[in-house]
Amino acid sequence: MRIRRIQQKKNSNNVGRRGGGDGVYKANIDIANVPVTISGTLELEPVEDGCVNHVRMEIDCGIPFVGKTLVEFVTKDCKRIIADEYKYISDRLRLGL
Repeated sequence: MRIRRIQQKKNSNNVGRRGGGDGVYKANIDIANVPVTISGTLELEPVEDGCVNHVRMEIDCGIPFVGKTLVEFVTKDCKRIIADEYKYISDRLRLGL
């Protein structure tokens, strides 16, 4: 999977945030030779003891008949990748890295 473009959504309410953004990022993802479109947002929400990472993805395929099956397969893989990333980040934070 290759991320084609990530843009930080600008917000004037950025006081005290590292990097000057509001923690919301838009993503458009291309998978080589797979006729699906994936877009979504990643949002870091500050909470008392850290942050919550909200991930919203929209996956679409315009191919008749097989498109729904392809979307289900890609959705399952995206969920696995997101879960793996969560585990990796959690483990690194727990170790203080």
